[in-house]
Amino acid sequence: MVARTILPSKRPLVRSFALVLVLGLLTYSRLLVVPNGVTTTTTTTDVPKATTPLAVSTVDLPFHSPIDNLSFCFVVAVYDKWAAHADQLQRVDKIPWYNQSHFFAFSNLPRLKCKGWTLVVQKYPQYQRYITKSRVPKFLGFQEPILQKHCQVVFYQDSIGHIKGNYSDFLELAKRIYVSEQGHAQYPHRGGGGAFGEFRRIEYFGKDSRENIQASKDWLLRQPDFPHPSKRNCTLYENRYMGYVVGRNSTFSKAAQDCFWPRYSQELDSWRDQPLWCYCLDKYNITPIDFPHQHLFQLRPHRKGKRAFKYV
Repeated sequence: MVARTILPSKRPLVRSFALVLVLGLLTYSRLLVVPNGVTTTTTTTDVPKATTPLAVSTVDLPFHSPIDNLSFCFVVAVYDKWAAHADQLQRVDKIPWYNQSHFFAFSNLPRLKCKGWTLVVQKYPQYQRYITKSRVPKFLGFQEPILQKHCQVVFYQDSIGHIKGNYSDFLELAKRIYVSEQGHAQYPHRGGGGAFGEFRRIEYFGKDSRENIQASKDWLLRQPDFPHPSKRNCTLYENRYMGYVVGRNSTFSKAAQDCFWPRYSQELDSWRDQPLWCYCLDKYNITPIDFPHQHLFQLRPHRKGKRAFKYV
């Protein structure tokens, strides 16, 4: 009988090789995932598309602040001699989505009527003019501890403004502001004309004295980087409503801290903020992202108070 040599079967070897290959692929795929589900920046052609139409970001979003749950706040400022003469604020507690946001009213008046608003009493005694005091939360709100605690984006509104937009509308705009480089949204002034065009309107409507207006003009013309009206003009924006980011540096915070406030806070010339802000945005070459104010807010002039002080 011829002896037969029994060779080991190839099937177990193939199965072992396949098992090792599968385990290896699983291990490699796990290496591409960082704890908490954050993927690495490994380049791939199979990147899922964003489901929310946002502006292109030049800012790295912090992982502890999911953009879909961005916190945004509304801020108003009411400064006057007496609460009885102050502007009447909107009852924000009547807004259907009131509990999904924060509403802060800055004032020097402890008895200000502001149902639904969180009253923040800040008197800013270092400034003489009431209107200067009111501009602190407007332009420097990102420095206020209470806003740093509760807000990633602030929507500043005029005290006689009325919130009419939906929560989703404001959330979408807050997202765009948050991921933008400038961290800032505003809309152009429909009257245009730059800083000097606005000064003409201020004088015509008696919003400031001629002396203050002329002092502002003289100061602007002394600035070497001011766009002289005869050659070019800065783009004028309305400051009734604006949105800006809180908690990180932005071109908005730079323009407000380094350009606007150092001059405006001296109270040496015009108390109207739009001409000076026009210059500061131009100085840093800032173009705010669009602010669809007509869709989000409505002006209610009947709520304007009987001011105990006069502009002129």
